[in-house]
Amino acid sequence: MSADTLPARPATSRGLSRLLTLALVALVGAVLVNALFEGWVQALLGSTSRGNFGRVVLHEVAWPKAVKNGLFLALGAGAVLKVAVDRRWRDFTTGADVALVVLGVVLVTAGLVNGSSPSLIAEAGYVYLRGAIVFYALRAAAPAWSTIRPVMLVMGGLVVLNTVVALAQMIGGPAVYETFGWVDMTWANTARSQGMLNHPNHLGHVLALSIIGLLLWARARERMGRRAWIAVGLLALALSASQSRESIIALCVTVGLLWLLRGIAFRRMAIVAALIVAFTGAQIVLRPDNQAEWQKRLNGVAAALRFPTGDEGHRTESPAPAVAPSAAPSVTPSPARSVAPSRKPTGKPSGKPSGKPSGKPSGKPSGKPSATGSSKPSAVSPSPSPAPSTTYVPPREIRVLYFLQSVRLIESKPVLGYGVGQFGGIVAEKNNPDWHLNPAFGPEGFDRHGFAAKQVDSFWLHLIVEAGVLGILSYLAWMVLIGQPLLRRTERFRGDRKPGGPYVYWGLAALVFGFQVAFLSASLEDPILPALMFAIVALGWLFPDRGAIAAEPEATLP
Repeated sequence: MSADTLPARPATSRGLSRLLTLALVALVGAVLVNALFEGWVQALLGSTSRGNFGRVVLHEVAWPKAVKNGLFLALGAGAVLKVAVDRRWRDFTTGADVALVVLGVVLVTAGLVNGSSPSLIAEAGYVYLRGAIVFYALRAAAPAWSTIRPVMLVMGGLVVLNTVVALAQMIGGPAVYETFGWVDMTWANTARSQGMLNHPNHLGHVLALSIIGLLLWARARERMGRRAWIAVGLLALALSASQSRESIIALCVTVGLLWLLRGIAFRRMAIVAALIVAFTGAQIVLRPDNQAEWQKRLNGVAAALRFPTGDEGHRTESPAPAVAPSAAPSVTPSPARSVAPSRKPTGKPSGKPSGKPSGKPSGKPSGKPSATGSSKPSAVSPSPSPAPSTTYVPPREIRVLYFLQSVRLIESKPVLGYGVGQFGGIVAEKNNPDWHLNPAFGPEGFDRHGFAAKQVDSFWLHLIVEAGVLGILSYLAWMVLIGQPLLRRTERFRGDRKPGGPYVYWGLAALVFGFQVAFLSASLEDPILPALMFAIVALGWLFPDRGAIAAEPEATLP
């Protein structure tokens, strides 16, 4: 199969093949629904205790995760069986498929040369690539649109449910969170809607992909109707309520890319971007908690760049710099300001700290009697040598600190990294909660800077440290080759080919969106975003012509 064509659906009447198709589509639907509800089920069924600062700690039950893993494994096994029954092995020899094999080899090699056990390599590879199981299962199933449509309707209904709940949380506050069974009020207390998901960022991912899909669904129509715009507006408002910064930024960039690819008209792109910015700005202006969080993040980035080392939130000792005579003491030292002596020694005694005569002049800068009890002034003594002072380091953005620290690790072992399953991810934490103490990361391990979470909150950073430059390049090459046949069907690059439909653009948009948010979160290791992203990409591969229309009027395009 050439790169210019997309996989074609096989025409087969065999009963077993048809049954497997239905089973695979049902399993994909179950995986997607499970991904959206797993966190909520855990909140309802798990036990709780009080952690640091009185925060509620949720102790999850084991069986929901076992169900999730069972669904993924059944999906993978069913896909292999379906391809074997249909004898379609050659359909899975595209450039993207070869790139996936190369990526797998790199991950295994990175593990073996760095001491990862076979079981650790297998578990880490599964977490890295489980979202791709959905992509290959749908390609193997090759369903008709009538078969996949019920799953689309169910997912659409769940998006509506999450939108309604998110807006209710925005309006009603913590009481609404408690009504739906959430026990940890972290997000309620910071005014971030989470819907039925366990993290506002997960909600942001779902809503952003839904907004893009709705825009592209309306692409097949001459104009977006009032209902479509109302739906886009409500989704955008719920997205702003989540305050998922990574989703908001990535959505605006992705919509701009769709405009460049002639996927949507300029006016629609501009309106959607304006809605997102306006709603997000209103949340920041009108809700003090949101405003404080944005300010905290911006200040944290600046502080992390200024103070890239040291324990976060703690004091570090350093020699005091020379201070001008006019320098005044500060009761609460500002960030990065050294506490200077209160007075520079003079030729006169200075033993009156509170305006009351003490009778014992002292030449010490602090205005207190000397440690020896001497009452002799030290005016004739030479200037004292610089004494240690206390520098207060303000709270810093942990992602920046981790990035700067990881650069040194990458420089030491750039090719294959430190081994899959050993650094900062879900598998590393499960296998060894003290993974950061590994001496391979430095004499004192990897400094978490007092951060409560035990995982590194960036997928790309996690990948490059574990699998090196070869690992991240292999993953990116795989994503590019998955998107390449879709890109060639866009209006911008189709040439003599037929124009692609909305699912071609949606698949591309999902890849670009996932690529961006993976910088600021471990989202491509989560069960939610990868499953959704690869399901959407599979729709582009399977239904490239569905809903295809001629190019929109040139006046509305770049």
